[in-house]
Amino acid sequence: DTPWRAIEARLQAQDPTAMRAILWAHRRRSDPGLKFAAFDVPGWRRRLTARIERAEIDEVLSNILAEALAKSEDATIDAMVPHLRKLAADRADVDRALDAVGKGHLAHGQKASEG
Repeated sequence: DTPWRAIEARLQAQDPTAMRAILWAHRRRSDPGLKFAAFDVPGWRRRLTARIERAEIDEVLSNILAEALAKSEDATIDAMVPHLRKLAADRADVDRALDAVGKGHLAHGQKASEG
């Protein structure tokens, strides 16, 4: 009985119960009698992870860029790139997003240090 808007907010916070709810809703289509309380995802701590997509990477970089430009420094962006790469569904989206905001030199420098 939770509104989808609340579930979406919990998904953005990487709440495992919200991720479980999405899987339950999908499985319930083929098993209408499936009760949420009885539904379990074996190994959920290992298997349920949320990833961010290009639009979210763009939003994070825009916010960081605004802060960095106010201080005339790239250090803030450079420090955030490894975290974005870890969370990104497609790691190349981070490089594309950096290129799009005119900070492609940080993407290429990061690639060299990743080894």
